[in-house]
Amino acid sequence: MKKLLVLLIGLCFIAGAGIIMSGCGQQTPTINTSISQPSGLKLKGIVRAFTLNGTVGNPVAGAIASLSGDIANQTVATNSNGEYLFSGIPDGQYVIFVTAEGYVRTRSEPVQVKPSANIPADNTITVTDLYLNSNPIILDYTPVQNSIVTNNPTFTVTFDEAMDTSTVVPTLTSNGIRTYATSGNTVPLSTSWNSANKVLTITPQAQLASNESYVLAIPSSAKDTAGFSISSGLDQAQALSENYRVTTGGAPGAPANVSVAVGTNILSSDATDGSTAYANYSDIMDNSLNVRFYWTPGTGSITGYKIYIASDAGGNYSRVYAAGNTGRNYLMVMAVPANVNYYSTSMSNIISALYGSSASIDPIGTANYPMINKTLYVKVVAYNGDGESAAASGSAKDLAGPRLSTTAKDATNWATDTLLDNNYMLPAITNPNVAYIAFTEPVDPATAGVAGNYTLLGGGSITGAQVMTSSSSPLTVFTGGPTDAYTIVKITADAAVSTKTIVVNGGSVKDLAGNAVTNSGVVGVGAP
Repeated sequence: MKKLLVLLIGLCFIAGAGIIMSGCGQQTPTINTSISQPSGLKLKGIVRAFTLNGTVGNPVAGAIASLSGDIANQTVATNSNGEYLFSGIPDGQYVIFVTAEGYVRTRSEPVQVKPSANIPADNTITVTDLYLNSNPIILDYTPVQNSIVTNNPTFTVTFDEAMDTSTVVPTLTSNGIRTYATSGNTVPLSTSWNSANKVLTITPQAQLASNESYVLAIPSSAKDTAGFSISSGLDQAQALSENYRVTTGGAPGAPANVSVAVGTNILSSDATDGSTAYANYSDIMDNSLNVRFYWTPGTGSITGYKIYIASDAGGNYSRVYAAGNTGRNYLMVMAVPANVNYYSTSMSNIISALYGSSASIDPIGTANYPMINKTLYVKVVAYNGDGESAAASGSAKDLAGPRLSTTAKDATNWATDTLLDNNYMLPAITNPNVAYIAFTEPVDPATAGVAGNYTLLGGGSITGAQVMTSSSSPLTVFTGGPTDAYTIVKITADAAVSTKTIVVNGGSVKDLAGNAVTNSGVVGVGAP
């Protein structure tokens, strides 16, 4: 009896709760915002063709239309009006492909199928008309584009329809990116077609160069048998030109015989006679003259050359030049003479490569001027797509020693204070035992300022030698000798120097590069 009572009470509670819940539902009604999915959605459209002059032609009957999507895939044929119809399409995104004999495959833009209040009563979605194009296309290249081929390859090009073979004239051209020697060369070709005039076989009539890249091109003037021009902008179409790289031949062999010249004058220790055929201090300091690097070309396939320079043999080399990708067409790479290459650059570019673009140096103040008081070390390498060759090394410095001005100045011709070109006030000579002598370039003061490095002929001894001033540009007020003076030295003797001869002892006075005076070292004192 107690169990029955409890059960009845429980039932009453549940019933009461139901009454309460029902009352709440009446106070806040439920709103259904969903749109019901129409059943049996359909997609329809029309396939049309372009004419030879590019206008829209008639509908295409019998074309194959394929619906492709994540959920549904269907294939149908167009009717006599060019119409296609896909039925029972669920929600999703689809693309329609259309193919037909004699036409290039085309595709629609993505079509989104989803519930919408705008779907017509017959549940059919109309797709924008699709247009078939009769322009021929390239379907395939063999070997595959951008692949590595042998020196004697055969190429095939497959078209989607029969071609007018007289309009298809392929070319195979080296593009000059990898190989220095064959840039821009066009390779002679022979061609043949299959019976359907759809597959073109191309055979080069010359061996292709190793390490070179070539471009195989089909002309845009190529046409099919109906007169339609070839296209590369249609669905499935390949490009009208493709790149191929010939099998590698390894990095090139090293160049050789590196040398350096300034302007047209070479750097040589043979400049003992002061000949202008040899570069001297003034040539190196002349910013109007280019510095030229010469070398004998490397061997093998060469894209170009790189030049590295350093101010110390074991230092870090900086690249001052690279031929880039234009090979022999690069303006600064020339054959002078035959089988010798050279590159010209300015001294300012060399200084920038060694010390930075903002560097301002002077041979007297910094003692690191290239070729004057710092040997310039050079490495030249050849390179191609497989890497750089071993380096050919060379060095360059001023090898022409200073020369002594042929006339000295004494009290008879330096009787007043004189302002020199470097703003140095050179005092007048009042002592008959004093003379000024000059050198044709800056000299090492440690050697020029030693009295024992000079001899006075005609009676008396040299008691003193003092470098009065040295300049990196000519002191044009002190003339005489082969060139203007750069360094002036005061010579003091224990007797009058007038009408006597001052001799620079052999090998004693040297320039900033360590070269000794090259002329006789004899100067007469007196009026010039």
